[in-house]
Amino acid sequence: MRSASQHAKSTSPGLLTEKPPLNERDSWDMDPRIQCIIGAMRSSCGERLSVNGMALQLGLSRSRFAHLFREQTGLSFREALIELRLSKAITLLADWRCRIKEVASLCGYSSTASFTKAFRRQFGKSPSDYRHSTFGRQTAHPDNKSRLTT
Repeated sequence: MRSASQHAKSTSPGLLTEKPPLNERDSWDMDPRIQCIIGAMRSSCGERLSVNGMALQLGLSRSRFAHLFREQTGLSFREALIELRLSKAITLLADWRCRIKEVASLCGYSSTASFTKAFRRQFGKSPSDYRHSTFGRQTAHPDNKSRLTT
């Protein structure tokens, strides 16, 4: 079975671009301001982030920031944020101790329903189904510890 990080890299397409996923794009010749914003998005993707907040952080207008971000990444700010959040979700889903509700919250979703909808749109299955098919099934272990089986 592949690790969560290997799986996240192979299943998190750069959405509508031919560039690699955002989590692999730092090496691209990218505006340092946008690299900084992507770093901030990665480290705080579980928090409420907005175009206005990021534009303010860079001292740009909302429209200039949105244009520069899309020009540099090939994605809108929202698309990029969803990509980063779902990539993080895949990593978290590998840990069976983390419930789906917790994964949703840690990835910045206000509800399990909105998380499941975004996840299903991207990967074609629910987070729970994805977890089972990708990382095996959880079974109870006699000493009350979880054990994965395939």
